[in-house]
Amino acid sequence: MIFTDKSKYKLLEQKQYIPLHQQSVFLDSLVDSAWEVMVYESDEEILAAFVYYKKKKAIFNYITHPDLCKWMGPIFSDKLSTSEREKILNTFLSKLPSFSYFEQNYYYNISELNLPYRFAPYSLPQYSYVLDHLGDIDKIYKGICSDYRNNKFPKAKNQVTIETRKEIDTFYALHAKSFIRQKIAVPYTVAYFRKHTSTLLKAGKAKLFFAVDSEENIHSVAMLCWDEKCAYYHIAGDDPVFRKSGSGVYLAWHLIQYASTNLGLKRFDFEGSMIPGIERVRKNFGARKMQYVKVKKYNSPFFKILSTLKNRKKS
Repeated sequence: MIFTDKSKYKLLEQKQYIPLHQQSVFLDSLVDSAWEVMVYESDEEILAAFVYYKKKKAIFNYITHPDLCKWMGPIFSDKLSTSEREKILNTFLSKLPSFSYFEQNYYYNISELNLPYRFAPYSLPQYSYVLDHLGDIDKIYKGICSDYRNNKFPKAKNQVTIETRKEIDTFYALHAKSFIRQKIAVPYTVAYFRKHTSTLLKAGKAKLFFAVDSEENIHSVAMLCWDEKCAYYHIAGDDPVFRKSGSGVYLAWHLIQYASTNLGLKRFDFEGSMIPGIERVRKNFGARKMQYVKVKKYNSPFFKILSTLKNRKKS
């Protein structure tokens, strides 16, 4: 039986692991109560859920992610077989409101095998980079490229110290410089970012880190978020003036250490990306490439044309 009941979903959160981006506190931090969920229950046991977010633009209804949310969609109990997952996911997708466009990223444990035939042709492989076995931090360090260990880390260490602060607007301003340098509009406002960050800080799910020199210049910033099993390199930025200091990669190494030593977690997720320059940095940390599934489907040819034109203007 399918329920659209957030209270049942919160019960599920208490009983099994749900990745941070699909947890109610994270979703609330982005869009308050605007996100929606379907819960599958059998014999009074909750076995699956499906998280989604719908938006409207002009006459078009579409299902997508809120900004800063990496994964949405299905969560399954480990008790379910592949065929059961496919059947339940097919039921979830059939009960979605009508849409012109659909786009969701599914967490690593959801494969193309779980997709019903109507959606399988629209799946696209995506990749993130992950460090496992953080308990052995010395092994992690040895897996980092020698240029970082022998050059960038020592250079940055001589110039900056790493501090945790709660200066959300200061963090955003520096983070925005990374977009400005590339002549790209920041995809979310400071108010949106402030609400997201303050909610996670209050919930004990995040910390803000600053790489600061002796003259109080902030070279780099990074936000670390976490759930019960994994830490996430969620948001970061560098001041273009100080990009050569090596503070960005040095700060990332500090976050990895914090996740291991202070949080006692075993996994560190860089949250993507497939952009070549960013991929190279992830690989230089010795991170393992992991595939996840994106489902992208147009029901409206006109919406597809508009989206294509918009993307061409951006490029």
